[in-house]
Amino acid sequence: MTETSSAKSTAPDKIASYRDVPIASISVGARLRKRNPVKVKMLAESIKSQGLLEPIGVIDNCDGTYELDFGDHRLAAVLALGWTTVPALVRPRVKTRLRRRQIKENFERYELTALDRAVNLLEMEASSYRTGRRDPRPQK
Repeated sequence: MTETSSAKSTAPDKIASYRDVPIASISVGARLRKRNPVKVKMLAESIKSQGLLEPIGVIDNCDGTYELDFGDHRLAAVLALGWTTVPALVRPRVKTRLRRRQIKENFERYELTALDRAVNLLEMEASSYRTGRRDPRPQK
């Protein structure tokens, strides 16, 4: 994938795909964690020298726009580098899955405070009751 190709939104299917997505078409929305400017700068330096090693994840809204699923710091870093498109794992929209994936991503990538963990677990549990899943806790 290159930073210059473009992607067209397609009707959602059940399979995720990798493609370059125009950065201007990605909305970030409310995030579980605040963006760390120091981390963004470090990532931008790494991406400049090595390229983007792991794509971001977005949800296809099927109208030419996307919602960021994961990779907020990577997105900010490539934007700071002046990229107009970004390699992304594009998934179809399934609202309850989106929020659970965001919470799971935070459990895996960050050391959360006890309060952050409790809030995230409560939100996962609430979404599990709505979808009928029994055990929302991340597996160790």
